[in-house]
Amino acid sequence: MSTPTAEAMARLLDRRAPATARVDELEGEARAAGEGLTAARAALVESERQGGRAAERRQLEQALTEAKATAEQPWAERIEGARQAVRDADRELQEFQREHLTELVEALEADGKIATGKLNAAAEALVQAFGKREEIARQIGAVASQVGRTHPGDVTFTTAQAVAEAARELLQRGGETAPRLRRDPRQPRLGQAAAADEQVPA
Repeated sequence: MSTPTAEAMARLLDRRAPATARVDELEGEARAAGEGLTAARAALVESERQGGRAAERRQLEQALTEAKATAEQPWAERIEGARQAVRDADRELQEFQREHLTELVEALEADGKIATGKLNAAAEALVQAFGKREEIARQIGAVASQVGRTHPGDVTFTTAQAVAEAARELLQRGGETAPRLRRDPRQPRLGQAAAADEQVPA
C-alpha cells in the first residue's frame, strides 16, 4: 500500500543505494589494483627468468611502476569514506522509521491482511480440489471394478494428502492470521522499565 510516508522512505532507500554501490565499486577497484600489481611483478620476474630483451624489460618495468602507483592510491581511506556515507544514510533511514513507525507498520499490516486473505482462500481451494481429486479416483476405481478385479495401486495414489490435511487443519483453526506488530520496539519492556526505575542517581 502506497502512502506519503512509505514513498518518503522509498526515497531514502533510493538515496542509500548509490552509497552502497560506491562501496562495492571501490572495493572492486582496490582488489583489481592489488591483482594488477601482483601480475606486473610476476611478468617482470618471468621475463628476467627467460632472459627477455631490454625493450621488453623496460616495458614491463613501466607497467610495474604504473601498477604500483595504482595499488598505492588511498583505497582504504576511500572505502572508509564510502562506508561512512552508508552509515549516514542508515542513521537517517533509522530515524525516519522511528518517527513514522506507526504509519509504516499500518501500511504493511494492511498489505499483510490482503496477502493472508489470499493465503486462506488458496488453502480452501486446495482442500476442495483435493476432495474432488479423491472423488474422481474413487470413481475410476469403481468403473474399473465393473470389468475386472482391481487391487490397491491400480489407481494412482495421491501425493498431496499431507499438504491437503495441513490446509484443512489450518482452516479448522480459523485460518492464517495476518502479520501485525505486537509490541512497539520504541517502548521499553516491563523488565527494562523496572530496572531503570530501581537505579539510584549518584
